[in-house]
Amino acid sequence: MKSKRQRMDANSGKSRRRRRANSAEDIEKPYLPYELIFEILCYLPVISLLRFKTVCKLWRDTIEDPRFVEKHMEPQASLVISYHADTGDTPDRDNSTAGLESSSIMCFLHGLQLEKCNSTHTYRIKNPSTKQVLTLPCPKNSVLTMSMCYISTRHEYKLVYLYHEELTHDRLGCEVLTIGTDSSWRSIDIPAGISYDPIIDKLKDCILINGVFYAVKESEYGDFKLICIAIEKEEFLQVDFPINLLSDRATMWPLRWNCSVLSFVTVVRQRLHVWILEDFSKKRWSKNRIDIPLTFWRDFPDLGEDIYIRGITDDVLLFIVKSEHAIFYSIKSASVMYKASAPPGKKLFLFSNRSTLISLSGMQPAAA
Repeated sequence: MKSKRQRMDANSGKSRRRRRANSAEDIEKPYLPYELIFEILCYLPVISLLRFKTVCKLWRDTIEDPRFVEKHMEPQASLVISYHADTGDTPDRDNSTAGLESSSIMCFLHGLQLEKCNSTHTYRIKNPSTKQVLTLPCPKNSVLTMSMCYISTRHEYKLVYLYHEELTHDRLGCEVLTIGTDSSWRSIDIPAGISYDPIIDKLKDCILINGVFYAVKESEYGDFKLICIAIEKEEFLQVDFPINLLSDRATMWPLRWNCSVLSFVTVVRQRLHVWILEDFSKKRWSKNRIDIPLTFWRDFPDLGEDIYIRGITDDVLLFIVKSEHAIFYSIKSASVMYKASAPPGKKLFLFSNRSTLISLSGMQPAAA
């Protein structure tokens, strides 16, 4: 049997342990304000956020909140240069369609891809990060070109496509689709006098800038017109090109100038000539062109039209040469900032590497 002294020592030890346990409970647990958790989550990649939705209901609701999804997109998207065998198709940046039907990527927006299935001629929007897809209603007509736009004032996504009206034989047609609102494509009015003959005309150099979709209509007789579609207001305009721009149009490319307005550029004697469309609704071009020296051009004497030009920032232009070289050129310093070349037998492709949590109305998990 334990002595009285032993029993007292045992009871004293239990009391000390209880006091330590009680004092530990009295210590305030670590706490982070919700606003701080919100900001921290905004900096995490999509693949992590998809896992963290299972942590608790608060985190799941936060990650699915439209305000969080929009905030998560704010960091500047990065550009990724990849190299692929020249098969003629635009490669899927995450290879998630490998083994499935062949598809062509028509445009990127907010981390979403607008794709065309080459075998069925159907269209869909895919989020490569969440592996979700939205199959679009079948267009009623043969598509000449299609693009996707985000209307920030209404927080909605719209698509637009142009087609040739076969019944009239000489007119363009245009239809739009609002995701989550329209169950089918809607026609928009096109002013009289805008002709299109598929035998002699073609659409090229399509680009979307600040909610306006632009396309160049070129005829085999050397006639050029600029098609402008204000997607939010669903307005259609045709704009003439400046005579001086067409006079040196050996090579002419559309360019997002200062990341905000449309311009067209030509290369003349190793200089870049920039013509800016200041106001498409008033059909007003800049009075004076901008001339930029291209110090690297002498290294590629036989470029012809085998080049692609893109505005990256207010100062940096990207030149993709023959799908083999990527040249980042500084306007201010008139010098090459960075240059990358594809390995022999490979082609160079450029992707805007933006991951997003966006889930459009009607999206479903992609088929395995």
